[in-house]
Order: sequence, then C-alpha cells, then structure tokens
Amino acid sequence: MLLKEIVGQTEIKQRLLHMYADNRVPHAMLFAGPEGCGALPLAVAFAQYICCTGNKSHGDSCGECPSCLKFKKLAHPDFHQVFPIVNTSSTSTVSDDLLPKWREMFAAHTYFSAQQWFDFIGGKKQGIIGTSEAANIHKKLRLTPYESEKQIMLIWEPELMNESTSNKILKILEEPPTNTIFILVSENFGTIIPTILSRVQRINMSPIDDDSMYAYVKERYNLPDDKAQRAVHVSMGNVCRLESIVTADESSRRNFEFFKNLMRSAYTSNVPKIEACVESLRSQSPETIKSMITYSIHMLRESFMYNLDNAHLSYMTDEEEEFVRKFAQFVHVGNYIQLYNFLNSGLAEIEQNGSVRIIMTDLMLSMAGYLRMPRP
Repeated sequence: MLLKEIVGQTEIKQRLLHMYADNRVPHAMLFAGPEGCGALPLAVAFAQYICCTGNKSHGDSCGECPSCLKFKKLAHPDFHQVFPIVNTSSTSTVSDDLLPKWREMFAAHTYFSAQQWFDFIGGKKQGIIGTSEAANIHKKLRLTPYESEKQIMLIWEPELMNESTSNKILKILEEPPTNTIFILVSENFGTIIPTILSRVQRINMSPIDDDSMYAYVKERYNLPDDKAQRAVHVSMGNVCRLESIVTADESSRRNFEFFKNLMRSAYTSNVPKIEACVESLRSQSPETIKSMITYSIHMLRESFMYNLDNAHLSYMTDEEEEFVRKFAQFVHVGNYIQLYNFLNSGLAEIEQNGSVRIIMTDLMLSMAGYLRMPRP
C-alpha cells in the first residue's frame, strides 16, 4: 500500500513522513479516527514505508523492492498483524489462523469496517482479540527482525481486546524489544482501557475531505457528476459508507430494511409484528445488531432533520429519502430526544451482552407511544 493511494489525509501523511525523516517515530502509536477515514490502510502504508528498502526520496515507498512486494500481499515476515476474530470452536484461535481471509478482505476492499470484517468471516458471535493473542504477540516479538531493520506489530481494533489481553501486553507495549514499533488502529479509542492509551502516542484522524472523496469516487466508479456529488455528501467523509452507497451492498440493504421494520413494528404496537421483527434477529451476530441500531440512530436523526426542510443538513440516499419523506412526520421536537435515548440505551445493553429478545421487544414497545405522539 503506497501513501499516495490513501484517500485524503494529506496533513497526517506529511506529519508521519516528518517523524520518519527526523527519526522520531514513536515505539507505540495509535491511529484513532472514525470508520472509513482510512486509519487502517494508512497504518499499513506507513509500515510499508518504514520497511521499504528501495528509493524513498520521493516521499513514498518505492513499491518495487522485495519488501514492498511482500507488503502488497500483507506477507512481510516483519509485519505482524493482529485483528479481532470470532472463535468458532473450543480451541484457542488467533489472528494467524485467519490471515488468508484477512489478506483476501484487504485485497478486495482496503477500506472496511469491523462489521464488514465480521460479516466476511461469517461470525455470529462478538468479535474479540482474546487472551491467546497476547501470548502470540510476545512469542513473535521475541525474535529479531528477519529482513528489515524494524519489525512492526499492527493491532486493529484494540478496543476489542478483553481486559486480560490488554493487561498481558502492557509491559511489552511500554518497553518493546529493540527495533520494534507498535501501530494500533481504532475506530472507537474511547473504549480502550486507560493503561493502554497512556502507553501510545495518538494520531487523531478526521473524516476525509469532500474534494478527496469526490476524486476517489470519480476515479474508481466513474459516476456522473451529480451522482458522485450526492454520494460524497451522504457518506460524510466515510469511504466505507461511500462504497456501500455506490454498490448498494448487502449490509446497507440489511440495515435499511431493519430500520423500516423497526419503526413500522414499533408504531403499530402489533405484538405479532414485534415478535416477528425480533425473531428475524436471532440469526444475526451482536456486532450486526449493533450496526443495525447505530444505523437506526443515524436515520432517526435524518428523519428529524428532514422536518427542518434544509437540504444541506440531509445525508440520505434517494431510497432512504423516499421512506423518510413519509416517516419523518412521526419524528419531531416532541419525541425525538426520547426515541433517540431508547435506541442508545438498547445499543448499550446489546454491547453488554444482554438478551436480544428482551432488549429489542422492550425497545419497540417503549417507542410505540412516542411515535404516535402528535406534533406539538
């Protein structure tokens, strides 16, 4: 992955290059930014740049040396990759067991969310970075770099490390072996335990600017100008969302259908409909359900904003707007805060591994009276 292939984030890329040129690359870094901002591909591109053995005088990896060619396949022996997985058996599983899938995912998408990763590997449980991963990290870092001057340990989504895993890597994160660099990449760094955060230098990343997003979607998908501009506006600097909008992928359709069913079932207070909606969630993983509720919170906000009749405040696709055009009348100043709080409480309870059936049934029954509340 070359730095020039990263969408936007020009200031961050220059900052990283200056760190390297001044020999100030921290031994432990955290790339922290929202979904789709490019934190993961940027981390890979920077790791490739550090290890590149070719000509780096132009401010990027050469892309042609043996090191760069191995990075292209995520197969460099000094580039260790840790990511959340879903245990599918009683035996301990670590990231290495899913490296072929990880490489396949990265080759196909480059920009992807944790939910898209879990969908790809077919997990029905909560994704985690388990305790056995900590032992694997220690084992790998006992070795000296094999081909490069540095060895790099990438940990994607460290917020999904359980407490035991986090505690087991504290010492090596604070004092890593010589010529070792940790790069952590997080979409939700606020949930990482403080003892981990205190040991890394944080690089804060923002949503990608519209001009870079527009150039990306025009080059990659060759959309007409008006459709490209609409997709960029709706995606709000999130490449994952941009690609979901352009390709109308399965996860975006699933989330949209869930939102419609959720609101219709709640509004009617029809118990059989509510039970059917809840029953449809039984086959979904907790991560998928969290994604659905997060999307519903977003769409509730869009429905409320739609009533303000201000186009630049709307971030919806044509299909979403078609539904909201009729639904928005039920979301207003008299009930928006209550509905928003119900969804957020439901999301928090799912994150705490509560019963999906009880949480979602209670959520829809609680929302029912407020959705039928007349506008003030």
